[in-house]
Amino acid sequence: MCDTLVALHDFTPDGSVLFGKNSDRDPDEAHEIVQIPEQYYPPDQTLKTTYIRIPQVRRTYEVLLAKPFWIWGCEMGVNENGVVIGNEALFLKLPAEKKPGLLGMDLMRLALERSETAVQAIDVITRLLEKYGQGGSCGLHNKKFTYHNSFLIADFTGAFVLETFRRDWAVKKVEGAYSISNGVSLRDDYQEASSNFKKNGKIDLKKRYEGFLYTYFSRAKQRRARSSQLLLQHKGSLNPKSMMQILRDHGDADPDFHPADLGNGTLCMHAADPLVRKSQTVGSFIVNLTTKRQIHIFATGTSAPCLSVFKPVFLSCDTQYKAGSFYNPDSLWWGHEVLHRSLLNRSGKTIAAFRRDRIEFENEIWQEFEEIADAAPEVKGPFSKDVFAKSRAFEARWIDRLKKIPTKRHFFYSTYWRKISKRNGVPSV
Repeated sequence: MCDTLVALHDFTPDGSVLFGKNSDRDPDEAHEIVQIPEQYYPPDQTLKTTYIRIPQVRRTYEVLLAKPFWIWGCEMGVNENGVVIGNEALFLKLPAEKKPGLLGMDLMRLALERSETAVQAIDVITRLLEKYGQGGSCGLHNKKFTYHNSFLIADFTGAFVLETFRRDWAVKKVEGAYSISNGVSLRDDYQEASSNFKKNGKIDLKKRYEGFLYTYFSRAKQRRARSSQLLLQHKGSLNPKSMMQILRDHGDADPDFHPADLGNGTLCMHAADPLVRKSQTVGSFIVNLTTKRQIHIFATGTSAPCLSVFKPVFLSCDTQYKAGSFYNPDSLWWGHEVLHRSLLNRSGKTIAAFRRDRIEFENEIWQEFEEIADAAPEVKGPFSKDVFAKSRAFEARWIDRLKKIPTKRHFFYSTYWRKISKRNGVPSV
């Protein structure tokens, strides 16, 4: 389960476009950040997506993707033209196609690689959707887990919400700000749609197609209401730092809360059991499209944004933070899991102390970022790598501190996480 948000010019103090997303997946579904340069291909070449092979285009644009390690596509990403996209799982009354097709994440990457504008990205997604369909397992462990997709697509000039229903689709232009969770957000207020929808006249898409069970237990309505409320609270002053706060939101939780005590409806999601609270925020991503047509990106590359550092990343800087299915101390994502899961074995007060320390550390990074925000790639690239290295060192210092702090286990919660860690060989302190 995920949350994706976009805010346009009247919501930001400088008139920029601001995008944010939390990727919620299985708690050990490692997340990676990869940059893929612009490429040219010979005629008649094909490419292998997650499940199917399709024709390649002659040119693909440079992209920076945040993605599950095992999927060809991405959960969120941005390209060199300032097109940024995030998706949400939609659970409908319509069953998903049984035949393998393009995952929603594949459609997103294809659109980023092939589009100069948000409008063109919509065209890429809808044409490929109608031709190949969306189908195939979307889960790392649950191979029967399938879904339809909703997308938020933005560029320097505006944003759109695109929702899909098997091979049908509908689009609405965003005004002000918008958020999507795991429920259908469009009713009969869409402006463009596939031919099947057009010939039947306007219909209430949410009422007609939204499924109940997954949508209800994912708390899609609750999470979307919360993200919309927070966007409105920041209207006129929304910037990357306030977007970080939104993605870290836990509702009305006590400042010294422990993740074991949360419900299933928070934007920053913490897995707790294999049935109801089985989704974990495994990576978070923010893109600021400035009025100077600059692309500023901030990503955790790690689980739980409330326990992670948002780090600046840049296009044209060979950003590669790969992961895999098993613990690797050299991996950004897996290395952070040692800290993440060890914090879960301490008290809420210890976790709150870490968050306070992380805020100070992140503020230092932000000040350094503002000094080089307009610099050339040869300056930004080394700066970003240095921030990632400092972040790893910051986490290592906290891991050493935790060795001296007694554990405090929540029986069922701790048992669940011990099982997850054993499955992936993650050590704890």
